[in-house]
Amino acid sequence: MTSAYSASDTADRDDPPEKEITLLQASIQSEQDVVTLRQKARALAGEVGLGVQKQTWLTTALSEIARNAVSYAGGGDAEFVMRLRDGQPFLDVHIRDHGPGIPHLSQVLSGNYRSRSGTGKGVLGARRLVDHFHIESAPHVGTTVTLGVAVAATGLPTPDLIRRIRQTMASPGPGSVFEDLTRQNQELIRVQEELAAKNDALQRLSEEKDRFIGMAAHDLRGPITNIVGFCDLLASDTETLSKEQADYLSVIRSASRHMLHLIDDLLDINRLNTGRIDLSLRDNDVGAFLRQVERLVKPSCTLKGIGLAFDVALDTGTVIFDADRLEQVMLNLIGNAVKFSETGTTITVSVRRESRDVLIVVADQGLGIPEGDLPGIFEPFRRSTTRATRNEQGTGLGLAICRSLMRLHGGEISVESTVGVGSRFSLRLPQHPVEVRQA
Repeated sequence: MTSAYSASDTADRDDPPEKEITLLQASIQSEQDVVTLRQKARALAGEVGLGVQKQTWLTTALSEIARNAVSYAGGGDAEFVMRLRDGQPFLDVHIRDHGPGIPHLSQVLSGNYRSRSGTGKGVLGARRLVDHFHIESAPHVGTTVTLGVAVAATGLPTPDLIRRIRQTMASPGPGSVFEDLTRQNQELIRVQEELAAKNDALQRLSEEKDRFIGMAAHDLRGPITNIVGFCDLLASDTETLSKEQADYLSVIRSASRHMLHLIDDLLDINRLNTGRIDLSLRDNDVGAFLRQVERLVKPSCTLKGIGLAFDVALDTGTVIFDADRLEQVMLNLIGNAVKFSETGTTITVSVRRESRDVLIVVADQGLGIPEGDLPGIFEPFRRSTTRATRNEQGTGLGLAICRSLMRLHGGEISVESTVGVGSRFSLRLPQHPVEVRQA
């Protein structure tokens, strides 16, 4: 068939098969035919050794394409074949119709086309469920779809198995839509049970991973702390070090401090993930707290020639929070602002009341965060593609820790950013963090 529209996920359908055995042919003219085809497909898939999950995926994909043939082409036919594809046995289903074709096939397959009937979603959904997908469509000629599933076997079926399959397929199957729905429901229950078991296994692996990270980071922290301490001691003895030695020591000192910071972040994210961080909640004066933050961050801003302004509303008063942990959040946000801001710009920290909450905003005039980076910016190990102005290093964990600590306070963190204009991080802190959400 000469095709105006054609697409394939693996080998082209026009390539000659190494060997192909037809197991079943069926006509599809009505919804009842779709139900019967689905039942036979399930039975056939079981005979060739497909597991319950793959049976469900194949029959679901087949149902979508077969219903399209009935709805938009008035019917069609299906052919089930076993074939080798690059030495791997496949169960292929060819579904053909002689309808109007799909004029926007390339857009449908790219996900950029949506018809009112939802045809595009059905084709895309079927494509994701199988191991091999091929479609050809031509105006006023029709559409042919191939759905292929890899079979865990060493070759094609034996003649005895082929005879048994054909006999099974020749017998009339249950035709009740209700029976088919019941069977589908049972399949879904089995798949859900399998997924639940896999989820439990993944949860156990995640817990083991957290334990390993916690132990490894804890064991590494001691030696790294010693290296930093000895570097500081050597750096204080400037008279006995040559310039070259002092330069080497500075590199070691900087790398060691970065490693220590990374280890501390790993320990924090591990404690947050395992629920081993308890907040020390006290009634704190917000103005006094921010004056302390200003004293801590002012030197780094001055060193880089960046202005720092604090705008604290007079009615801010006191709020209940863990001062050490909120200080960690503030130092991280202002530190990031310094990293991604040029000399001569200004970082502004503003605080005001909003109903019973306190809103703290850290705004800079820096490089900004690309729009594509924003959705995952608070996820662990996710970094913006924007480079720091002086190539300052980060761990990729700071913002994830900030979000977790804010949620432990019953608050939230959000960001707005425009490339070339700057970023604005907002912290919303409740007056009384009674209903604390899980980090």
